[in-house]
Formats: sequence, structure tokens, C-alpha cells
Amino acid sequence: MDASTPLLCAVITIFNPLKDHYLVSSPEKRIGVIGLGGLGHMVVKFCKAFGHHVIVISTSPFKDVEAKRLRTYLTLRGIKKTHEMLDVWGKHNIACNIKLIKAVIIDEVFERVAKNDVCCRFIIDIANVAPTQDI
Repeated sequence: MDASTPLLCAVITIFNPLKDHYLVSSPEKRIGVIGLGGLGHMVVKFCKAFGHHVIVISTSPFKDVEAKRLRTYLTLRGIKKTHEMLDVWGKHNIACNIKLIKAVIIDEVFERVAKNDVCCRFIIDIANVAPTQDI
């Protein structure tokens, strides 16, 4: 369930263009994805599920390991579309790469983002956090 959280916020912004440009149902295409971070890895997963050949373009040499793990080559609305995206997600068993974190390490996460050291979506675990007394 944690891995589905980004699907309902940021990931719809990448599914919509794929749908708008007929990449959900078109025959195999060559797709270039710039960046393999929080959204980039989901573009890759969707495009691979749709049968496209994906090339990842990145300025981070260490992300070649992640790109190869997603079997790629290293070298952005509406409720209806959200529902369709969730159907595709379920049909192809697509999930976001996530790291469940505690809010106390948010500064470390921001440092990683600044260093371009992100290959997933960070999800803040608030399940065991006591509600604040301040109103």
C-alpha cells in the first residue's frame, strides 16, 4: 500500500502525457526519459509495461545500475485518467520504488535530493507519530 501512495499524486502527472500522446496503446516506440529519480523511474516502468523501448538520459553516472535493474538502456488531471492509470498499475503490477522514512530524517532526504542521489519516492511514515499538542 505504501508504494501506491505516489500514484495518486505525482505519478498521475507522468501518466497523463503518456495517455495524451497515445503511448498507452500505441505500438512499440523509442522513448527517452530524462532523469531516473522519483518520477523518472515510474515513466520507465509504465513505458516498459506498454511495450516501448526506453532510453534513460541522466547526469548521474551511478544511476546506470538502477537503469539496468529496470531493464532500460542508459545513454506531466483528471479522475478518469487517474482511474485508468490505477487499472494499468494493477494489470501490470506496477509499483513505485519507495523508501519509508521517519520525519526526523527529512533534512537528510533534502540533502540527498540536492545531491541528485534519489532513485525512489520518499514516503514519510506518520502512522506512529503522536499528534501535536499545538493548535
